[in-house]
Amino acid sequence: MSAITEAGAPEPFDLTMLHAAYEAFRRDTERLAAAGMDRSLWAMFRFHWRAQHAAERRALWAVMSGRVPAGRARGTVLDEMDDRAIRLVPLLDTVDAAVEHGDRLVLDRSAPALRDAVHACLAHKETHALPLIHQTLTAYEWATFDVELRRELGVRGAGV
Repeated sequence: MSAITEAGAPEPFDLTMLHAAYEAFRRDTERLAAAGMDRSLWAMFRFHWRAQHAAERRALWAVMSGRVPAGRARGTVLDEMDDRAIRLVPLLDTVDAAVEHGDRLVLDRSAPALRDAVHACLAHKETHALPLIHQTLTAYEWATFDVELRRELGVRGAGV
């Protein structure tokens, strides 16, 4: 369950799968912005994005919110992350409606904006929030995230 940092110091939790999920979100938003009207790609992205967001919110960010170490004010890390996630909602809804109704013009305008916002949101998480996991969560709490994500995805979702 331990990972080695670039500096060679052990970290208590392996975030490889979290980073892999974020890379998949980046890849899918790039594809959507480039290819446009791909209903199956959008459905898979939307499902996994919502599941990941819900599991992180319940099992990571809510638990960490009262434990951010001194010098790393909660308002500058987790609150900003929440703000970025909230700003994604109208973009997600717009792309969802455009795909649902086959509106290529709206999709061509919104998919690049969604891609850029998703990339910025994930970069913020990776830079500012994920390092706090090692400082604030217990092994049990970290394992709870995996349970929450599996619950959100279900058997079918975990296989995709």
